[in-house]
Amino acid sequence: PDRGKGLVALVNNDFKGVLFNAEATQIILKALKVTGIDANKFKSDFVAENIPQEEIVNMGYKNLVFDAFLPNRPEAMTNKGPLDPLAKFNRLVGGRVIEVSNELFARAENLISDHLPVFEPELFGAQGKIMDSWETVRHNLSGVDYQIIELKTPSVFNYCLISTKYHTGNFSPAIKLEGQRARENSWEEFLPLTKLAGHSELRLKLNQQTPPYSRVKVSMFPDGGLTRLGLYETIPSPEILSFLPISSAVPTRYQESVPATKKPLFINYQPGEKELKRNWATVKIGNLYNNASSALGATIVSASDEHYSPAILVISPFAPINMFDGMESARSRIPAHYEEVTIKLAKVAEVKAIELDFTYFVNNNPLEVEVQGLTQGQWVSLMPKTNVKPYAGNKILYHVNNTTMCEQVRLRAFPCGGMNRIRVLSVHQ
Repeated sequence: PDRGKGLVALVNNDFKGVLFNAEATQIILKALKVTGIDANKFKSDFVAENIPQEEIVNMGYKNLVFDAFLPNRPEAMTNKGPLDPLAKFNRLVGGRVIEVSNELFARAENLISDHLPVFEPELFGAQGKIMDSWETVRHNLSGVDYQIIELKTPSVFNYCLISTKYHTGNFSPAIKLEGQRARENSWEEFLPLTKLAGHSELRLKLNQQTPPYSRVKVSMFPDGGLTRLGLYETIPSPEILSFLPISSAVPTRYQESVPATKKPLFINYQPGEKELKRNWATVKIGNLYNNASSALGATIVSASDEHYSPAILVISPFAPINMFDGMESARSRIPAHYEEVTIKLAKVAEVKAIELDFTYFVNNNPLEVEVQGLTQGQWVSLMPKTNVKPYAGNKILYHVNNTTMCEQVRLRAFPCGGMNRIRVLSVHQ
């Protein structure tokens, strides 16, 4: 439903309270005209028999309210590339995705498209960068994302093609494939856990022909992007020569480079001395100001990773305009890893509060963030390690209790991720 709209329904009761809250919520959601809900799916009754007492509340709200919420899916690919020459041999083409763990960045169905992938560097949507692939959100704590594809007809496989084209810092590191025979429930592994590389293609000859499968389960570890998957019984010559045994095949990087934007997708702002003085003249004595704004002279000292966009954007004085207008690192799966950016403040001052802006990072903001301040050569804590994942697409304002005078701030994002702006609030003396 609409981001930014919401309600709180509270009643002092048990099971009947669930019914009251659900009915009140339905009425209010309709009155607010919140989008993303099919009001025809709202229910007026809920049978709590044979449901454990501790599950009644959650199951009640799910049945009465949340089941009417529509899936939050990224945009469908409308601009498609040319037909894939191997599409007519790909047994996945014509199948349908019947289950997927996550597809918030890019739709699962793109993985089995019969067209070659395309990449438009300036194309962004509600979920972020629009990709012609299957891409899941960052920081999947379960360790695996998956989708299940029901084939058009049961098929056997001898060859496999896996593509991560156009995915550089966000590709899935590993994949496993399983098949399910008709009228059976068990899964049989036919491609063991296999490592992948970014913007590359892996062509494999399977160890042996599979039995006829009616469904295929694609598992990637732990998350990321997969562009295309092909499963073939036969491959035409001379293409067949490029499919190598699993034991010897390695990913081959595409010779084509990932297209870049023809113009910056952000406002490049670097004020001169006269403009800095004019900007400071607008800040009144005793008022809060953003001490980490480039408009007042703040600068970037260092940044550990600027894979997707330059760190200088987080100190821009302007409101962000898209996901590219911020600082974003590549995905990291290394335990205890973090990315950091160090900012020299416009003035040495006491930090009153820190605001982190994730407006356009709805699927890829950090899991946790901590902020430190540099005072007399020592780094002190301003904001302890804090879970910021729930603030995706939003802002968090953290009030600082430390009264030391800081000349720099250092933000660490665990394990990786992006944000649009960092604002450090001080009082103008």
